[in-house]
Amino acid sequence: MRILLCGADGRMGKAVTELAHQRGDTIVCGLSLVQDLSGPFPVYNSFDAVTQAADVLLDFS
Repeated sequence: MRILLCGADGRMGKAVTELAHQRGDTIVCGLSLVQDLSGPFPVYNSFDAVTQAADVLLDFS
């Protein structure tokens, strides 16, 4: 499953990232107030910046 994760930099976002990895799911990108492009997936601060396709949006913001 391809996941767009809102709140990617928070405690729950980090837990979801680990769980997705264990399940074999892919987080295609994240959304956060703090844009961080150094992690395992790009993190944007606006929906307008997202170019990746996702099957589901998980919101932990």
